[in-house]
Amino acid sequence: MVKVAEYKGYPIYYESANALFSSDIQGLTLEAKSEDALKAKIDKAVKQSGVFPIDVIHVSGSWRTQPTYGRITSYDPESKRGWFISDKGERGKPWGFNGYYLDTEKNRGIAKEIKRKTSQQEELAEQINHLIDQLEKPFPKYFAEISK
Repeated sequence: MVKVAEYKGYPIYYESANALFSSDIQGLTLEAKSEDALKAKIDKAVKQSGVFPIDVIHVSGSWRTQPTYGRITSYDPESKRGWFISDKGERGKPWGFNGYYLDTEKNRGIAKEIKRKTSQQEELAEQINHLIDQLEKPFPKYFAEISK
């Protein structure tokens, strides 16, 4: 990879193996087949950077996952990738941002209810496991006893 130019303060690299121009902008790698196409992507990314960061709540489809609060700091609509940083400092580059919602007062209330319900499910799972542990004569043990 060779640096071939700089545009709006961002270095532009060319990689001959893939015949691609690339540049890193705010943690997001942009690529294009021509330098002009890459410059257009840089213009778009710089224009969008004024909207970031965006406060969001991430809610996974899994009931075991608690809502996570954080910020989307960049997003590329073409690749549907960007950066998410949680309030705990965890960083990720999610694909498509499914399960991410704007951090609004209403959504915070719903997220609190999800957290409460998730805690109830975890408590029920523990109670069920405790009951299962109390069952007598698991089959392998029973079979071992009668096979003697």
